[in-house]
Amino acid sequence: MTYRIRKLARAVEVRARLKAQLFSLDALIIDLIRKNTPEKSKIEIMQYNMTLLRIIVLWLIKILGT
Repeated sequence: MTYRIRKLARAVEVRARLKAQLFSLDALIIDLIRKNTPEKSKIEIMQYNMTLLRIIVLWLIKILGT
């Protein structure tokens, strides 16, 4: 029983860390886009990058089995 609880706690911790990293990457990409692209295309690039990051994080969560 204790092993299962520890395993579950570890999985929750890993998932929380991945989500925090996702938000950190989102902020970094948004900042980079704001500094380096013309105003018109910023929204399209931002939407693409957010979608790509979310796909990567979901894939990592699936791989790690959390």
